[in-house]
Amino acid sequence: MTITEPIAPVSIRPGGLKPFFVRGLLTCLSGTAAIGIYAVLVGSFSSTGVRILTSTLLVGIFCMLSLIAVSVLDTRFRSVGTAGISTACTALAQGLFLIWSVGDEMPDDTMFLLARGFFLAGIVAVALAHAALLLRIDLAGSGPITAVRAATLTTMTFVAVLVAAPLVHTEVWDHGAYWRLLGSLAILDVLGTVCLPVLARFEARSTR
Repeated sequence: MTITEPIAPVSIRPGGLKPFFVRGLLTCLSGTAAIGIYAVLVGSFSSTGVRILTSTLLVGIFCMLSLIAVSVLDTRFRSVGTAGISTACTALAQGLFLIWSVGDEMPDDTMFLLARGFFLAGIVAVALAHAALLLRIDLAGSGPITAVRAATLTTMTFVAVLVAAPLVHTEVWDHGAYWRLLGSLAILDVLGTVCLPVLARFEARSTR
């Protein structure tokens, strides 16, 4: 007979930390908003003041992108949310470093590489947040609407790749076909994004 009983291992559910993460993001947003308002009303528009305002704007943008990514953490698309949060945090760290290092003695090549990394991470973060919004929509297992979502996600991926392409090969800017293709795909992306929730709502009402 044993005196002590075996202790069951503690398991943490994937969604267990979600409320704390959301509260942290909302607190961060509120704090940066307060700092931004104070800088606008009281602070001066010196180089430091501009850096503070730009930093608060950057924190607000990427906190909102992270909040969107959080919305799919409790679904089967958790990997999209995790990647979105990670990419948003990476882009935010790079952006803040760039803002506060401008004017320092840094080689132009290094600054260019850092800026390119920031914009690439930002494009991916926006694309993943967009994907999270589309994946969050309940389609109730409808085949045609599922195809619309898949087509929109595919189009969105191509748009993100095309937007990021000039950061890798600057010669792309000079090709008219690039802009025509990007514009066409962007229109299809917006069309699918707008129509998908409407179609899902209509399908849900018709199946009741």
